[in-house]
Parts: sequence; structure tokens; C-alpha cells
Amino acid sequence: KRPRLDDFNPVEDPEDALRTFGSVRDELSADQLGSALTVLADFLRDMAANKTVIYDIETTELIDRAVPLERMSISCATVMVVDPSVSDPLEDPDTLTLTFWHPDAQRGAPLELLPVVLSACRRIVAFNADFDLRVTAAGRSDLLRAWSAKVFDPMALIESHTGRRYRLAQVLAVNHIEAKGGS
Repeated sequence: KRPRLDDFNPVEDPEDALRTFGSVRDELSADQLGSALTVLADFLRDMAANKTVIYDIETTELIDRAVPLERMSISCATVMVVDPSVSDPLEDPDTLTLTFWHPDAQRGAPLELLPVVLSACRRIVAFNADFDLRVTAAGRSDLLRAWSAKVFDPMALIESHTGRRYRLAQVLAVNHIEAKGGS
């Protein structure tokens, strides 16, 4: 069932508004759109402040050396905002998981708010973070520098200890964890 504009309330229920944004976006006036994005950006800044963001993107194109990373488009990005002081963040009711979608998908959180989360958090955890951050920054070197300073990249850590790169699917298999669809 497609969410209705009547149920969309970024002030009273920002989490639900983020999850349904893409499906009601086309029904919003320019003023409503601007207001909703402002309110939701403030909510995301508050949620991500002093937190760790675990993050991954998928692109609309296959990786091609002829296309610079900065010119690739994100189809979707998933973030989990966790409090690092909590012993089991997956059980923490304040842990926020969102999927940001390209506007053409007409669902989920608005992709233009993804940089807000990455800028507001204390730490970013991403496997092969350089790729995800370069695509997300879309040529903005100021954002790339700021985000890179906060990164913990398990792939880079493994490579520094083993001298070789491993795909995420390989690391997951060794740890008896099912690979994600895009890997």
C-alpha cells in the first residue's frame, strides 16, 4: 500500500516521514518539499551526532574504469546509526536504520539527505569506504576530506595486515555470514 500525503508528517514522526518520503515526494508543493527536507535534515543531524554510521551504497552503473567514481550515481544507500557506547546496538531501540533512494525509485529516504548523516556523525564504518565516499561526495573534495577523516574501513585494515584485498563476499564467507545481494 502506497503511503498517503495525509499520513506524512516530518515534524511529528520524522522516522516514518524518512521511510515514506520517496513515495509522497511528487505530491509535495515546492514549499512543503523544502520544509520537509529542512526538518528531516535537522532530525538526522541530531540522530547522527556523536554516533557511528555504518554505511554502504549501490550504484546505478556497473563499475567501469572509464567512468570516474565522482560521476557515478547512487541507486540506494543504507545507513545504520548506532551509539558506540551501547553494548548491543542491534538491540538498542534508538538505533536508526534507513535506506536512501534515488528520486526515480519513488521510495525511502531522500538521497540528498545522505551527506547530512555522514557529516554529522563521529565515525563512518564502510567496507571499501573510498569507493562509497567518492561516489557519495560527487566531486566535493571538502566533503570527501571531512568524511575520510572519520572512516574505519575493515577492508583497508585487512589489506594492511595481509597485503592483499578481499571482496566483502569473501570476508563474509570466511565468517559464515551470507553475502549481500550486490556483492
